[in-house]
Amino acid sequence: GETFTWVFGDNPPNLEEAQSGSAAPPGGGFRALLHPQAAAVLCHELFGHPLEADSFFARQSPWTGRMGTRITSVPLHVVDDPTLPLPGGFLRDDEGEAARPKPLVTAGVLTGVLADRSYGASWAAEPGNARRASPHHPPMPRLSNLMAWVEGGEATPPLAEARVEIVRVRSGLFVPAERSLLLAVSESYTLFRGKRKQKLAPFFLKLPLDASGPRILAGGSPSVTVAEPGWCGKNHQFLPVGAAASWLLLERVEAA
Repeated sequence: GETFTWVFGDNPPNLEEAQSGSAAPPGGGFRALLHPQAAAVLCHELFGHPLEADSFFARQSPWTGRMGTRITSVPLHVVDDPTLPLPGGFLRDDEGEAARPKPLVTAGVLTGVLADRSYGASWAAEPGNARRASPHHPPMPRLSNLMAWVEGGEATPPLAEARVEIVRVRSGLFVPAERSLLLAVSESYTLFRGKRKQKLAPFFLKLPLDASGPRILAGGSPSVTVAEPGWCGKNHQFLPVGAAASWLLLERVEAA
């Protein structure tokens, strides 16, 4: 797996060459079809870290103040589940709380946050998500195994509806000032009538967050287990994480 770091800032990191394609991505807004690996990273960065209680209650999250409201137009489900036999699994968290699945987004509605005992006591949030890299680090709210799928979605992705097919991304960066997520795309192709036309050079995909949420047009079901992210770094603590996701179709995204 690769390392994905949750970053707040204004400047994206350098994008290393990760594929042999040389064609530039399309200009302007376009539809992009994300394969499960790429969709898993998007959900990790857009719904995982921002719903960790330290970010959420510090108002560093795009979802602060949105609890109980619809944040996606499609019936997206996002669940953090440490009980699954994936890299982020555990029986008890690092404060001794029993592992349990925690719904974060239910049919497009924001329903939960990931909390440790401290945030659970202060904000009436259910604990059970305290993790740390070693005994020398303090426990903090962290995601474990993130599952994402769209209720009623098809298993086969609608490639004919997209202009760009995104197979893999390397990392994600949320830019609060622009209310947008940047994904460092490492393998992608232009599409024509659902068939691959050109392999693209690495680029940053920009996903703006409207008042109604991210521009997710459609998604699949069920979710499938993917190898990435694998590892996740936050505040100098690197922890194993698992993921399963379905394909996602994004609209009006653009190359940054």
